[in-house]
Amino acid sequence: MSRLGWKLPFCARIRPVCQPWTRVAPRRFNSSLSGGESVESFAAHHRPVFWRPILFSVGVGTGTYGLAAYYTNEDTRKWAKELSQGAWWRAGGPTSQEMQRARKFALHKQLTTRLKDVVESTKNWPAMLRVYYQRAWISGAEATLNTSDGRKAAWMILGLNALVFIGWQIPVLRSRMAASFLHSPLSGKSYTLVTSAFSHQSFLHIGFNMFALISFGSAAFDWLGAQQFSHSDREPESTYLYHSFSFYLLGGIFASLVSHVVATRFSFPRMVAALTTGNAATSAALAANASSILPSLGASGAIYATVTLSALALPDASVSFVFFPWVQVPISAGVGGLVLLDIVGVLRGWRMFDHWAHLGGAAFGVFYFSYGPQIWNWTRRRLAQASDTASLQKT
Repeated sequence: MSRLGWKLPFCARIRPVCQPWTRVAPRRFNSSLSGGESVESFAAHHRPVFWRPILFSVGVGTGTYGLAAYYTNEDTRKWAKELSQGAWWRAGGPTSQEMQRARKFALHKQLTTRLKDVVESTKNWPAMLRVYYQRAWISGAEATLNTSDGRKAAWMILGLNALVFIGWQIPVLRSRMAASFLHSPLSGKSYTLVTSAFSHQSFLHIGFNMFALISFGSAAFDWLGAQQFSHSDREPESTYLYHSFSFYLLGGIFASLVSHVVATRFSFPRMVAALTTGNAATSAALAANASSILPSLGASGAIYATVTLSALALPDASVSFVFFPWVQVPISAGVGGLVLLDIVGVLRGWRMFDHWAHLGGAAFGVFYFSYGPQIWNWTRRRLAQASDTASLQKT
């Protein structure tokens, strides 16, 4: 997640990007600096919202997690019922591996049927064009068939981020994008805690984040699925696609919320206090605190959650640098170095990235590695029991 407004030419070039900040501190702010109005009136008038975003995050996070568990249970129930037909001799229901193999076999069947339709619909095409098209279709079908749920989830999330990125590139939409896909702690909006986690303006920003998502997110999501069937006391599941989506979304929300809380409870009061000092350090203190409450956007917080989870789940893995692919380091050292860099960024007051959001995402990854699989299993079991109770009451 990166800060916006840290570079004046960048803000001047895309004016709507700077509007969330310039709307917040116009005349009253300038009057406060010049002594025309009291600092107390500025603080009272522009005091940022604190509890509403927290309640929003808890509500949306809980609802998303519950829906993911519900749809996972429904899909699992469907495949368990299908595989249990005629298997009266078996003790218990089908395992997670059996249901996932059945889903893959059904997908293979669907793709085979579609291939026949493709061959039939292209039989009158020129020979060379027909051959290239059918080979490309078969390659895509094979990739779809052999891709795990974790990698599918990563590619779907990448698609959502790409759609939002395209929206930023359309000039007529930039003002709407700035209003809905940037999170400014002083805007009073809560839903941007979610939308900003899918938002990127620059190609370099989305490129690095999505590369990390495909590389580390897929491994983290696959680990979540493996945890569910590697323990005999956990609920079987036919897919972990919904679980992967909910983990990414929760990581992004929590990272944005950490940044919001720091800005509203620490940076904003310090900025107001700097206005009242009147000493030589006022301008420097004001600039340092004001920069930390600028609008921010990006999937980095959610990416940090997946990267941290991958490092904890696969401690023996190695990673290489993008610009130095021949240099490999243990994943724990690489991720630890990133976290340390963000800690230094917080202490030094670096303004280019939202370091608090990065640290919030990393903290969520550590938490979910320790307790996430157990919470997921408990949630699914509770929902299944509630569903069974409701079914019995109906009958």
